[in-house]
Amino acid sequence: MINSGTTAYGKIGFGVLRVLSAVLYFAVLLLGSSVANCSAQSPNIILINFDDADSEMFEQPDSGQRFPNIMDVANSGISFSNLHVTTPICGPSRASLYRGQYAHNTGIKINDPSARSSNHFDGGLEFYQNQGYFRDDLSMWMKNAGYRTMMVGKFLHHGFKKIIPPGWDDFHFYQGSRYWNTWRLTNEKDPKGKMDQLPPDLYRTTEETRDVVRTLERHVAQRGDQPFFLNVNTLGPHEDAEGLPGMIDSQMANLWPDIKTPSTDAFNEADFSDKRGMYRDLPKLSGFRLQVARDLYRNRQLATKSCDEMVGEIRRTLARLNIDHNTYILITSDNGFSAGHHRLLGKGTSTDRSTRVPLFVMGPDVPEGRTANHLMAHIDLAPTIVALAGRKTPDFVDGRSFAHLLTPTGIDEHSSFRDAVLIENWVQFTIMGKPAESPATALRTTDTVYTEWANGEKDYYDLKSDPQQLDNSFDELQPIYQDFLASWLRQLKNSEQTSNARFTIPFEHREKLTIGQSLRGLAEDPQGVAQVKLAIRDLDGKRYWNGSAWQAQFVLVEAELENPEGQISFWNYEAMPAGDNVVTEMAAWAWSYDNNFVYDKPSLAVFRN
Repeated sequence: MINSGTTAYGKIGFGVLRVLSAVLYFAVLLLGSSVANCSAQSPNIILINFDDADSEMFEQPDSGQRFPNIMDVANSGISFSNLHVTTPICGPSRASLYRGQYAHNTGIKINDPSARSSNHFDGGLEFYQNQGYFRDDLSMWMKNAGYRTMMVGKFLHHGFKKIIPPGWDDFHFYQGSRYWNTWRLTNEKDPKGKMDQLPPDLYRTTEETRDVVRTLERHVAQRGDQPFFLNVNTLGPHEDAEGLPGMIDSQMANLWPDIKTPSTDAFNEADFSDKRGMYRDLPKLSGFRLQVARDLYRNRQLATKSCDEMVGEIRRTLARLNIDHNTYILITSDNGFSAGHHRLLGKGTSTDRSTRVPLFVMGPDVPEGRTANHLMAHIDLAPTIVALAGRKTPDFVDGRSFAHLLTPTGIDEHSSFRDAVLIENWVQFTIMGKPAESPATALRTTDTVYTEWANGEKDYYDLKSDPQQLDNSFDELQPIYQDFLASWLRQLKNSEQTSNARFTIPFEHREKLTIGQSLRGLAEDPQGVAQVKLAIRDLDGKRYWNGSAWQAQFVLVEAELENPEGQISFWNYEAMPAGDNVVTEMAAWAWSYDNNFVYDKPSLAVFRN
């Protein structure tokens, strides 16, 4: 009986175990499905970053007809009308975007360190890599959050290297300012990356769109449950490189032949008597330059039309793959552009034409058809994207997340976001063959702009009464308020950084100088440049220049500052050896000091007479 009972119990137990096993098996399947669904419910995020697209481009009465796909994104979510880039030129802006930092903290301040206009400051892709940023930027933060990371289009500026940054799973890097005959580095078929050149009749934006579509399709087919972060950096509507076929798709050659620059008082501004800094000596546009401005306006509109078609194709692909309902789309630009506005063809200044860029956001729970005037910065995009992925950015990030604004209650409950944005520029532009006094720092509030130029001049615009920035009213401010603005500007810099001085003349190592030519440079300090001192040495005679003669003992001579106590200042030294004091080869070192005599390592220039 016992054996029979045991056998009977054993049979019953085996059956129960089989049922339990089946239940556990299906429970595991359900759990796995739940985990997969949880992962799938993490939102996909697409960041589309145009190049040189100013906000006014999408604020015209017919913007909806010209750019229906871009404006549909705007109408399907929130349009933020007061977003500003912090360094309004291409390379530094993208570096700041990826790191969420001001350029004075990334150290990437200019596009091309080999260019005379760079004032010897640092920048470029190689500098970004050497600083270790590839392993600690937006791409890695999103990858560590469990996202598939994809990049298509323009990347970092200058110093191309055949390398696939570790943060990007899918990488399609289009080089230079070419719309035609474009070179591309991609890891689509070779994990180490392979270079190819597009066919001469293939328009760049068209192929960038195809790369995006292929990458999305492949991702959904292979890793459908994994969320993705896609960064698309178009070249459009940036100007094409000089001497190349053009910046518009040949299929659009006859489109909008009569389009004209909107008539505003800022276009080819009439009265420049109040202007300072780089604007002071700009002549009115006329003849050839005026025609260039008008042609450029049409070309920029048509290049943006191609970007609009890209946006439409991306959205159709999302819908076809059934992932559109769980995808955020953010559209912005790396800087704005003046196409004849304030007599300027370019960017890099503290005017709204340079700094204010569009920001359209649509996605899960984002209210439709809303507009907002919150003061925001381009460096806020990275922490926002990471927050949407459920993570936080490192403490060094200067930007802040505005993810809390992207809900119906969030956008209604928060009437402000930032008090101020810092605008920085170290580049010395050349306009009509002459160097422009363009390096400056600026304080941008919700409705004012205060600028300190490196030559010591200052601007102030009240955008409530003067939205086009026509009348510089700095001289009308009370002295106490002028001091307040200067103090506020200093609070936005990293106070732990030390002074540094760079050479503008001579620029290149061992550059030849003419007899008696002065030295010139640019110095910066977060709390204000107090002094720039130089050591000038005769390399053959091993002597030092004291301002009037050579001597054996080490001695420093002081340069003249154009913007004393300013965060950025040109410096000049005129008393160079001349006449009988001229030597064959000299070296000069420059130090910048703050009021506490704190300084960084000196800059060195070696040159020959």
